[in-house]
Amino acid sequence: MVTPGSSVDILVTDHGIAVNPARPELKQQLESQGIKTVSIDWLRERAELLTGKPNPIEFTDKVVAVVRYRDGSVIDVVHQVKE
Repeated sequence: MVTPGSSVDILVTDHGIAVNPARPELKQQLESQGIKTVSIDWLRERAELLTGKPNPIEFTDKVVAVVRYRDGSVIDVVHQVKE
């Protein structure tokens, strides 16, 4: 199952807790309880620091998968990676 990022309120990782910027009240509630949060941008930068910046991936026009939302609607397609 896949969920768009706009539907995710909080992302918890080993490196920090990020709150969707559209939900500032959640961030405030966490921080008022002493729970530190970081931005999703900080988490991305941390990942790149640890693993390096990824090279762009090239794709063909061939669709190899269809991504559906919980209600069954199509929200994305996955294209074959060029070799």
